[in-house]
Amino acid sequence: MKEIAKNNTVTEANFSYISCRGLQNQSIVDKLCYFIKHNKSLLHLDLSNMSLEAENLFQIAHTCQKARTLLAIHLSGNTISYHR
Repeated sequence: MKEIAKNNTVTEANFSYISCRGLQNQSIVDKLCYFIKHNKSLLHLDLSNMSLEAENLFQIAHTCQKARTLLAIHLSGNTISYHR
C-alpha cells in the first residue's frame, strides 16, 4: 500500500467489496488511511460495501479532511449508524 500511496498518477481507487470484518478490520482501515493521507493526486475513492463500521468511518473521514485533492468518496453499503 505504501508504494501505491506515493504514486502521483493514481486519481481513482476502488476498494469496494473488500471485506473489513474480523480481526484484520483495523489493519485494513489503517492502511486505507495511510493511502488517503499520502496520495497527492486522489480524486475519487470507492469504499462501498466493505463492512466498515461507524468508528472506521469516523477514522477515514478524519483522514479525508487532510486529503486536499479528494473530490468524492463512496460509502454506500456500510454500517454508518452510531449506537451509544
